[in-house]
Amino acid sequence: MKEIRTLIVDDEPVSRKGLIRMLKEIPGILVVGEAHSSDTFVEALEKLKPDLVFLDIMLKHVNSLDILMDLSHTTQYIITTAYPQHALRGYECNVIDYLMKPVSEERLRKAVEKAIVQHHSQKPVNESVFLKADGKFYKFELDEILFIKGMENYVVVHTEMQKLVCKTTMSSMINMLPSNRFLQVHRSYIVNTNVVSVVEKLNLMIKDHVIPISRERKQTVYQRLFNGQLPVFFD
Repeated sequence: MKEIRTLIVDDEPVSRKGLIRMLKEIPGILVVGEAHSSDTFVEALEKLKPDLVFLDIMLKHVNSLDILMDLSHTTQYIITTAYPQHALRGYECNVIDYLMKPVSEERLRKAVEKAIVQHHSQKPVNESVFLKADGKFYKFELDEILFIKGMENYVVVHTEMQKLVCKTTMSSMINMLPSNRFLQVHRSYIVNTNVVSVVEKLNLMIKDHVIPISRERKQTVYQRLFNGQLPVFFD
């Protein structure tokens, strides 16, 4: 059985070392890297593409759940923290388990067992999606989609050749699309990151379209588009 590529994210070196030591004793897990901040977390996600992330909620002064809201739903997340008040929100972000510090070996094994079962039951990511419009289902190749604009209970899917109004929601779309290719940059916009041609402060361009970036998502969007490096005009 293929090992699950695992990333450890925690701003405390002792916590990272403790997790790594315990995970080495669990079959099926391969620790491929560590991260100690929100910046190195996003950078490691892009470079290492882990299957599973052990994620501390508080990374210095940044709540990692704010980042997680906009990140991969194909990657699995297990939250580790000393702050129980964040548990409910963690589950809302579709994490598979929630471990309180200090993490015990028994509790860790149970969380890993759950991750292994879910990981090996996942289906391969499709290269196309079917979306409903006018009572019919239309097939879209993922590479064809430029961006998606939200309109209450509808979305408008834009390709080079057409735009189609589909009866679905933005939250359904972001969960449907592979997160290594699509990113929500604004409450009303999801973009195909492969076709972004220009980024300027709170806007980006795709073909002839200007797409707004919301201020609360700006750091996450920049880190994703610039491979973890913030541009000089970030502030």
